[in-house]
Amino acid sequence: MCSQVGRADGSLDVWDLLQRTTDPVVTHSVNAAGGTASSADNNNGDDNNNNSGSSSSGNRPGLTALAVSSPGGKLLCTGDAGGNVCLLELSTNLAHSAAGEKLAVGNLLEREFQQEKNLEAREKEIARVQVSEEQAAAKAEANAVSSSAESSTSSNKAADRALAALLRKVDTDFMQMMREESEG
Repeated sequence: MCSQVGRADGSLDVWDLLQRTTDPVVTHSVNAAGGTASSADNNNGDDNNNNSGSSSSGNRPGLTALAVSSPGGKLLCTGDAGGNVCLLELSTNLAHSAAGEKLAVGNLLEREFQQEKNLEAREKEIARVQVSEEQAAAKAEANAVSSSAESSTSSNKAADRALAALLRKVDTDFMQMMREESEG
């Protein structure tokens, strides 16, 4: 099960996700005269092959149209903005699905989907932990401020009590002096 991608540089990439998910298995550079140059992976998945099919034909227009023949899927037609059309024939293993290939691709896509869901859940968990840590730090800071305010308040209360006691003593002494003078 292959898919084809036309690129702006005039190249055609053929992808087979069961063989390789990071690079195309075949790259064709379609030139302005309608000819092709290709780089293909002919050894069925050897990742040491270089599949860069870039060509050196300068200002070639990018591919703007792709069509695959319906009955056999072996013929691929490409077109570019300059009106050039090229007909390519795909190899049988790229044109036809092998037994169980649809199921294997479905499983591959399901694993990728599940991995994406797991990564999203992990990101949410990390964000939740960060929020919890920030809330705990804010609560600890509030407790520290409250504790220092309480100690400040209790030291103020002690000073107020000492001042009240001093005022009572002065008042008592003053009243004592006034009595002594009125008696004496």
